[in-house]
Order: sequence, then structure tokens, then C-alpha cells
Amino acid sequence: MLRTFLYWVFTLFVCYSATGQTNGLTWHALGIEDGLSQATNYFVYKDTRGFVWIGSIAGLNRYDGTSIKVYMPDENDPASMLGENIQSDFFEDYNGDIWFATHDAINKYNWNQDCFDHYQLKINDFDPKAKFLEGYYIFYIDPQQYLWLLAEDNYVFTFHIPTGKIDCKGQVKQNSVRCLPITDPSGNITRILIRGRDWAGISVVDINTAGEMSLPRKLSSSEDILTNNIKPVLAEGDTTVWFLSSIALIRYSFLNGHTESYPLSECESMVKLNDSIFLIGSLNGGLKTFNKRKATFINEHQNTGPRSASGGFQKINYITRDKDGTIWLSTLGVGLHYAHPQKNKFGFIQFSDYIPFNTEINPIKLYEHEPGKLLCFTTTDGVLEIDLRQGVTIKPYKPLEGLKSHKTKTVTLDTKGRCWIGTWSGIYIYQPLSNELIKVTDSIGLTSHAGLDGQVFYTSSLMGLWEGNFDQNGKPFYKIVDRIPVDQKYIPVLLDHKNRIWLNKNVKEFKIFDPITYDQIANIPITGICEAMAITEDQKSIFIASSTGLYEIEESTLKLRKAYTPQTGLPALGINSILKDTHQHLWLGHSKGIAVFDPQTGKAKGYGWEDGLPNTEFTPASCIMKNGLFCFASNGGITTFYPDSVREIRTSAIPQITGLQINDKDPEMAITCRETGNTHFPEVESLVFSYRHNTLSFRIHSLEYSAPETNSLRYSMEELDKGFITEKNGNRIRYPSMPPGEYEFVLYASNSDGIENPVPRILHIEIKTPFYLTWWFRTLVALLIFSIVAYIIYLRFSKKLELQNIRLKLYENLHDDVGSRLTAIVLSAEDLEQNENISHPKIKAISKIARSIVGNMRRLVWAIDPVNDKMMSIIQKINHDKSLILDDRIDFSIEVDESLKNLVLPGEIRYQMSSVCNEAFTNISKYAQASKVSVKVKKEHKAIKLLVTDDGKGFDPEEKSKNTLEGSGYGMANMKRRASRAGGEFNVYSKPGEGTRIEFIFPFKV
Repeated sequence: MLRTFLYWVFTLFVCYSATGQTNGLTWHALGIEDGLSQATNYFVYKDTRGFVWIGSIAGLNRYDGTSIKVYMPDENDPASMLGENIQSDFFEDYNGDIWFATHDAINKYNWNQDCFDHYQLKINDFDPKAKFLEGYYIFYIDPQQYLWLLAEDNYVFTFHIPTGKIDCKGQVKQNSVRCLPITDPSGNITRILIRGRDWAGISVVDINTAGEMSLPRKLSSSEDILTNNIKPVLAEGDTTVWFLSSIALIRYSFLNGHTESYPLSECESMVKLNDSIFLIGSLNGGLKTFNKRKATFINEHQNTGPRSASGGFQKINYITRDKDGTIWLSTLGVGLHYAHPQKNKFGFIQFSDYIPFNTEINPIKLYEHEPGKLLCFTTTDGVLEIDLRQGVTIKPYKPLEGLKSHKTKTVTLDTKGRCWIGTWSGIYIYQPLSNELIKVTDSIGLTSHAGLDGQVFYTSSLMGLWEGNFDQNGKPFYKIVDRIPVDQKYIPVLLDHKNRIWLNKNVKEFKIFDPITYDQIANIPITGICEAMAITEDQKSIFIASSTGLYEIEESTLKLRKAYTPQTGLPALGINSILKDTHQHLWLGHSKGIAVFDPQTGKAKGYGWEDGLPNTEFTPASCIMKNGLFCFASNGGITTFYPDSVREIRTSAIPQITGLQINDKDPEMAITCRETGNTHFPEVESLVFSYRHNTLSFRIHSLEYSAPETNSLRYSMEELDKGFITEKNGNRIRYPSMPPGEYEFVLYASNSDGIENPVPRILHIEIKTPFYLTWWFRTLVALLIFSIVAYIIYLRFSKKLELQNIRLKLYENLHDDVGSRLTAIVLSAEDLEQNENISHPKIKAISKIARSIVGNMRRLVWAIDPVNDKMMSIIQKINHDKSLILDDRIDFSIEVDESLKNLVLPGEIRYQMSSVCNEAFTNISKYAQASKVSVKVKKEHKAIKLLVTDDGKGFDPEEKSKNTLEGSGYGMANMKRRASRAGGEFNVYSKPGEGTRIEFIFPFKV
């Protein structure tokens, strides 16, 4: 608890006293050059969609963080605003429409259509001669959606938004210009405070529960201070009010009429920052901070960005705070400035605020020589003592004042608490206990690092490595380390946790030496000027800061593990210092700011001027004070912070699409949302485009205003993008020649601290299909093609049917006529042999030939018959034929691919297949002496293969083919001819004693 208390005390002390930035506000400028219609503005409001509305006497401005859209009245456009002199704050109704008043009318901005409605009031609506009132001022919208407004300087009205009903509540004092509503906890008005144009003090009217207004009365107090010219009024609940008068800030209690005043002059506006702090805008003193608890004023230091509006904060005429906490202020004739209180994460001690001499100081070393006191060694102004204990003081450190002319180059504290100082005129030792400064040598010390037992290692202009220490008599000495090569210049020298000596040779590589033997133990290719080193808590990695990046070395092997650069996510190069916090994160001071690096993930987050950092490069000077305060030095001063207090802004950025181009041109006509009918692009959810309008460009924004220029977005057009793409705020993205189809554009926004809003902006897009690709056109074309194909099929089917009829007639003729006659011949020959006992070779030959012809005829008739067109018929035929030819003792099997069983084959192929099988079975029966025969039919590429295999005695195919008169030789030749007739090929594989395999391959698309 005590540590926490001291932490916050010190944080407040640094923020309020050290930096001069009372509330840590870093301001962004917005002027006419950015698109504002006028440099002086009085009303600012951020709506629920994330846009900022800015009112002036010269029109209405809408700001999205990168650009401004100006709305002005147009007498030729009835949907434009009426009047350009904006006189009131902005109020948002339950539909999200924006209400405001100009001198001429009540105006409503319609989000859906990007246009305006306007209303003018009369005292008597039934009197046609009654003129419209002027001078409108809206001051409240209540929970029942009644607008409360002042018109014509003395009439109070209510305007009911849902019904348009207008009610005149009564009159107040003439020339009243501004009203402040006092509400109960439910948000209903209980009284109205009124201030005038040319009368002093405050007038008040009470509102009863029925909404009736009492007669106005003057607000009385225990003092006469309220008789002064009252300007802004700020209510705290319904019992306390703060007034700004011409001479003081006044606190008033409704309970007892008691007032408390705090002298102040020429203040125009104020806003409540938190429960304790008011920000007050002055016409002569810039921005002031009032602490209610301490009853004190502080002039607020303005830390502006790279482009600050001319004139700064000297004449502040308006200040407000939006619902997300961003402060907006206007300066007369200059423009707007805005800042988020949580954005400035760092304190800054600016040298020029405390010392009258050189403001471009170059600090090279910081260390805490006493609790709460820093010594800052510089190359330009000697040594400065910075006292942070009771208000910041900076002054030259007298014991070392003589070093100013020597231009310090390097500073190192040894383990005995002595300070070794290398300058351009030699090396000195400062002993804090005795305030004694001793010169050791005239050699120039370039870099140094403390070793064990009070020793210090130096690299010098004389090349090589030097060691400094004190001898037994207490005298300092300085000698070269002769084991280290002296032929090169080493900048810098570093010592790690094991006291190993790291020497950067010619800014090209690190040579590492043993601290006792000085033997070289490693060589690491790290380039650039290296100023600092850090090691992880587990001592597994060593990190080296360099001008070329951050390098990670594996501690056990001293091998380079990884180099971190901007290409791998590091914010910048030129790292000059490293400090490690209690979470083992590395804080890096670099050329563009400060970054925090997580060694576990390898990711870094950068901070810049928008986070409260100076616009100068950080030097190697840095330290951690005993109370945990981190200090990083730059030329302009010292940045201070506690790492745990550097928190991210949680305000969500709202993703928005603010513009659209079609085929690289702005739309000629208003686009309309398919779902809602809205024509204003930020309100569009779904769009349809013709195929001719398929190149789309979007302007995308991340609406959050702590530092909008650093906001980012992620987007993806589903079906086109492979993943999400990161883009800068306000950029335009383009999708050329989108194909027809439906798409979903998804957009995520991140704020300036990189916190992404999980709710995306989604836009549904349809690119219509060209007529020649539509379903109905394709259907018509398909029907036409189908009709043509059907007609062709009909013709082919007719021919096929005709062919089938011919096949049937041929089958009948062959079977009934030729077949029967051949059978008669066979029977006659058999009769001659058996019954007539006539045995003659010619009769036998006739019988044999006739039987062969009958067999072939049967196969031919079988092949012609349309019933037998499928493969299964062939299988059945082969099974039937084998039973007639092969011995029953032979083991027979037949296999067919499942995909071929219902295949329809031409008659020629069926005929030749069955014939080849018959020839093969005949040869097996006569010669093979086989016990097993198998038939396989399978698919092979674009062909069908018939295999007939036996396990018989086999033969030599070449030998048999020479004698075509032998049965087997003749059979093979016959089978080859049958294969060629089917357009296929025939192969036989056999060896004596190894059986025979016959292949019949014929082409056929399956």
C-alpha cells in the first residue's frame, strides 16, 4: 500500500510539477488550411457515429479525423440548412439525427439522406400576419425528446421531436442570450439559469413537475459577486453551479446561496476534466487549469504536434469535452485544437524551462547519485543536477563545473561508486564521497564500461582496449590490454552479466573476449553503432541496441538468433538505450521516440510526439531511479514515466466508409441502400451495381480523435481478398473490375494505441450478372442446344433403330435359314457315317467343316442379336463355351471389373472376344494339360483387356509361330487376325513348364 501511495504521489508530482503539462494534454491543430469554414468556432459535438460537428458563424463543418466537409445554406436547395450563423450546441435525438440552431431557424440534419429539415416558430401560429421568430438557441434535449430553446432573446419554447408539437413556455428577461438547464437525476429540467447580453448577473426560472415555467427572478447570493458580467456557467448536479465572471471563478450553492470566488480575469469558457480539475480558456492567458481541491490555478503548457496553428492558445474563446473525453478548444481567428487526456503517457522535464543557457543540450549519461536527484552529463553544458524531490530544479553541478569546457564523451560508474569520465581532453575520475575530481590520463576516452572490482574498460583514440583502476596505494592507473588486437578501433565496449568483454569492431561485428584470459571466444556479425545491452531474466537471450536495429543473441552459444528492424515490426532504427522493467519488457529510446519490446513475442509498440514525447532523438542517457521512475534523455529534456502507468486508450474507434467512387468517378446520382433506402453513404448497408459499374473505390476512416493520423484499419472484401489488409486512416482503397457476384466488405478500426474495435462496419455489395450470363439467358441457350442435340439424337436413334431392325432380320434369317441348312449338312454327314457305314475322309472333312461353320455361325448369330449387347452376355457366352470345350476336372474362374458388367459393346468386338476365348479353350484342351484356367476382363486406360491364363505345360511362342500348320501355331495366327479385326492387339506370353497367358486388348472408351 505504501509503495502504491508513493507511486501515485510521485506520478502526480512529475506530471503536475516536472513537466508543466498539468493534465498531460498533447494538442492537435485544425485550421482553415485543413478545410474549416472559419477560424473562430463556438460549438463542437461528437455524435454516436463517430463524426465531429463544428459550428461557426460561417457554416457547419463535419470532421472525420483527416478531412472536413462543409455545409452551407443554398437558396436553390430546399434540403440545405437554413441560416449559416450557428448559435447553439448540437443535440442528437433517438434516431441519431443532429439538431442545432442558427440565427434563422431550428435545423435538423437527416443522416439517412445527408440533408436538412428546418423549422421556424411564431408566437401565434394561427395569425397569418405573425412573423417568424429569429435568434434561436437550443439549450437542452430531455428524455421525452423535447428540445428546449430560446428564441427572439426572451421566449422559451419546447419542440417535441416525434410529433413536431411546439409549446411556448413563457417569457424571460429581454436580451437573454444563453441558458443553462439544471436537471434532476432523471434528466428532467428543474430550473433554467439565464445570462444576458447587456445586463449583469444571472436570472433563474423554476420548472415544476407539470413542465410549467415560473416568472424569472434574479439569482441572489450572500455576496454581490454575481452582479458582475457572467459568461460561462457549469453545473455540478442540481445543487452547485460554477460561474465565470469578468473578475473571478465563482462557486454557487443553491442550498444556501453561498458563494466562493477565485480571482480570475478575461476567461471565456470552461469544462470539467474530472472530479477535481477544470480547464479554463482565457483571452489573455491561454489555457488554465483549476484544481478545486487545492483551489489553485496553473497555466497549462501546450504540447502541440508537428503543425500547430499560428497564434497558439493565447485567445481561447470556447472549450468543451466530448463524450469520449477528448477536449476541444477554439482560439479567436486561429482554429481548433483537440487532445485526449489519456493520450499523453509521459512526463517531460524541458531544459529550457529551467536553465537560461543552451537549449540544445546533448545528454550522454544519467544516474541517480542521491535519492530523487539525477546527474545529467552533457557534451555541451557540463554536468547538470536535476532535483525531483520538491519541485523540479535544474542547475549546474558545482563539483563538476570544470568539465564543461572539456566536452564529455563517455561516463561510467564503477563498482566502488566512482565516476570515470572520458572527455576530449583526457580521462577523469570523480569520487562523490569526497567531491574530488582526479585526472588520470590525457588520452581521449571514446566509450567505457565498468568491470569487476572497480575496474573500468575504455576504448580510446589510440586504438585497442584500455583498463583503468586503482592500485594498492589508492592511486589511479590506466594501461592497455595487450592481449586485445590494437589494429582496429572498437566502439563501443560492453560487458555482459558474466563480465565478458564485447568490442564492436569498426561498427561491423562484435568480438567477445574472456574477462580473465582475454582470449576471443566468439564473433557476432552485428553492424551499426551499439550503445546498450540487456539480458532476459532467464538469461537465455542477450539483446544489443544498435543504430541498425535490435539484435537477439543466444546466451549459451553466443550465436545471433534474430535481428529486429522496421521490416519485422520495430518502430524505428537508431536505438540508443535500453531499460528493462519488472515484466522483463525492454524500453528502447530511439531516433523517433520510445518503444516497448516484449522478448517473449518479439513484438514492439512505439510511442511518439502524440503520446507526449519530445520531437527530438533520444540519446544513450537513460536510467531507472530507485522509486521505479524511468528516465530517458533527449536534447530538449528528460522524459519520465512509470512503465505500469503507460496504459492504452480504451476509446473504441468507429470504422466508417465516408466516400465511394464508381469506375473512378464520383456517382452522378445518389446511391440508394437496397435494404433501407438511405442515400447517405455512411448509412448505406447494401448496394447493387450493374456489371458495367464494377470498379469500386472506398474512402475508409477510423473515427477516434486522440491522434487520428495514427489510427489504422483492417479490411477485406470476402471472395476477393485472401485475408485482411491493413491501411492508414483516411486512405482510399480500390477494387478494379469486380466479377459478378455477391460480396461482403468488412472493415475494422483501431485507435491511436492500436486497440481494435471488435465491431466491424459491413457493406454488402452485389455486382449484377451480365444478361448473357444470367440464368434465364443460359436456360434459353441450353434449351436451344438441348433441342438441337435432341434432334440429332433422334436422327441417330432412328438410324440405330433401323439398324437394330436389320440386325433382327439378319439374326432371324441366319438362325432360321442358314443355321438350319448347315445343321442339316452336319446331320447328313453323321448319318452317312453311322447309319450307312460309309467311312470316307471327305465325308469326315465335310462334317468337321460344317460343325466349325455351325459354331462360328452360332457365335455370329449370338453377336448380332441385340439382346446380347452387354458385357454380362459375353461372360455368360464364355462360361457356356468353356463347358463344351474344357474338361470338367479343370478349375475354371472368370472375373470382370464391376464398372464393365453393364457395358454395351459393338457386335464385332463381342464376336471376336468369344471367338478368341473359344480358340484359347480349344488349344488348352488339346495341348496345355492344364489344371487351372482363368479369364479376366478389366479396364485399362482407354482400352479393355481380355486375359486367358492357364497353368499348363506352356510352349515357346516363337517356335510355334514358325509352323502355322500345327494346331497351336495356326490358332495363334487366327487369334491375331481376330484381334486386328476388332482394332486391337493380341499378345501371348508362355514358356515351357510355366503355363500360358493370352492378352486380347481392344480400344474402347468406358
